Amino acid sequence: MKTAISIPDPMFEAAEQFAKHKYLSRSQLYAVALREYLRSHKPDQITQLFSKNLRSPKI
Repeated sequence: MKTAISIPDPMFEAAEQFAKHKYLSRSQLYAVALREYLRSHKPDQITQLFSKNLRSPKI
């Protein structure tokens, strides 16, 4: 699935450098990062976090 996200330029550049260093595509890097994030948080914590961010986005 394709998606578009907005992240700060410095974070994007750091991610690009990291992916290049690890021989990962950008898609692979973001998929791994999201999988690790979801694995490290309990489902109810994720729901609370998403709900909080939907109420007050910081973009």
